[in-house]
Amino acid sequence: RFAWLKDAWRTQYEFVAQEGAVLKELNDASVPYVPTLICHGDIPGQDTGGREECPLRRHKHYRIAVKEVGMKLVEFKHGKQLLQIIFDCMFAHQQAVVEANIMHRDISGGNILILPRAIDVGGNGSAYMKWTGLLVDWELSKPLKGDASFPRPRQPERTGTWQFMSAAVLDNHSKKLEISDELESFFHVTLYYAVRY
Repeated sequence: RFAWLKDAWRTQYEFVAQEGAVLKELNDASVPYVPTLICHGDIPGQDTGGREECPLRRHKHYRIAVKEVGMKLVEFKHGKQLLQIIFDCMFAHQQAVVEANIMHRDISGGNILILPRAIDVGGNGSAYMKWTGLLVDWELSKPLKGDASFPRPRQPERTGTWQFMSAAVLDNHSKKLEISDELESFFHVTLYYAVRY
């Protein structure tokens, strides 16, 4: 069947979950407007070196397959459609927090896709195309309320796409990311795509 395959080198930190594991949690919690996991896993024997004296991050070769194949956000046709697509992704984010206790942490134009869906009308064979949002790239996500025994950040680097980060996060790099910062990122995406396109 037709599916989306993502081939990447994921950062290898002890407390950072694989994107597929996060998607499974979201799918199990019936979170809408997120990719449906088919399968995922690390490629055996393909990781960067782990020498103590090397300051570079360690990575593992990783693949994930999902059911949905989306289009880039720039393909939207009019303003109402853009707002609906972003609204769908905001709803996905809200449900991820409420139902699965997971925050995305990298809201950007590249992580909001358009998912065309054929909607059957009355069972007589006629259908129309509905474009919905799809919030993707959950590899930087994190449980909203982490393990109390591990209060420090899981990665030494700030995560996210700086062009769409909240002003508070850009002003204070040690600030803990909150839902209000994610909502501001959605606003920045909306403003950027509305003005540019």
